[in-house]
Amino acid sequence: MNALNELREHARRVGEKLVEDLRFAEVTTNSWSNLERSDLEVSQIMNSCLDDLASTNCWGEANRNPSGVLWKVAGEVLSVGWLQQHARQKPRGYAGDFEMLEKIVHRTLCSDPLGRAFDHFFQEQAAANAIRCRTQLVADRIVQLVRASTREKVHICSVGAGPAIDVEVACGELSGDERGRLTVTLLDLDPEALVHAERRLTPVLRGDQVRSQRENLFRLPRLERTGSLLEQPDFIVCTGLFDYLTDADAVAMLQYFWSHLATDGELMVFNFAPSNPSRAYMEWIGNWYLMYRNEAAVAALVHEAIGDNRQTQIAREDSQASLYAVCRKS
Repeated sequence: MNALNELREHARRVGEKLVEDLRFAEVTTNSWSNLERSDLEVSQIMNSCLDDLASTNCWGEANRNPSGVLWKVAGEVLSVGWLQQHARQKPRGYAGDFEMLEKIVHRTLCSDPLGRAFDHFFQEQAAANAIRCRTQLVADRIVQLVRASTREKVHICSVGAGPAIDVEVACGELSGDERGRLTVTLLDLDPEALVHAERRLTPVLRGDQVRSQRENLFRLPRLERTGSLLEQPDFIVCTGLFDYLTDADAVAMLQYFWSHLATDGELMVFNFAPSNPSRAYMEWIGNWYLMYRNEAAVAALVHEAIGDNRQTQIAREDSQASLYAVCRKS
């Protein structure tokens, strides 16, 4: 038996055990009606399953095929969980779409009893906590920049804006006069995300304060028309895009951002770290594959893109699953 067949067989056995364990737990939780017990049982069963899968040391696209075997065996029950099903099926073309991000930030759980327990497990993942942490970090930074700036207008640009909850949270913390100084540019691949974001910001910002543009974000450095759209922002933030960029594309993107950033402006980008504890769950269950980077790797990208910058800081958000770089342009 070759290595791939061994992996497929291992995934099949893990899937069968997962289904068997869940059937037993359905009895002990009174058909998942005991919510506290259901959360505990599903967490223990899923963690055991993921430990078995991680023990294969098969990561990245290499586990896509055996993951398919796992889902063939256990997919009917796994798909009851809205969040893991959404990640797996990618109805909007990618796992981290605005619908997914909104539900993560707001800790939404589906109504099906077992699905609710799966969603609870998902929401307790380090990766989900990282998304909530970065949302608050960006919101806090926007507030700080607005209050520290002496400029009449403060231009914020969010690349891969998604639902723009971070901007909404920031606006909720700012006074009416402070919000009135904001100009917000939203760029995203998904036009529905932009429509959703604009509706979200309507109660807190005037229509003329928000501009949105649907763009192929991966081609931004090669699209001349986006230069005029950015118009020297005071703050450029990119929360999720770098998780999908090669090193060469990441450097090009950083150079592009840096060239359009206003003097005394700030750039903030995020990237998941190799230590992400949720990796097995994201890959084997969700086929959610990222480009992981540690501090040294991110520092190398920044150095190649913009050279030495003593005002660059690299840190981890509270969950420790992802890190971020903040670069100030003097």
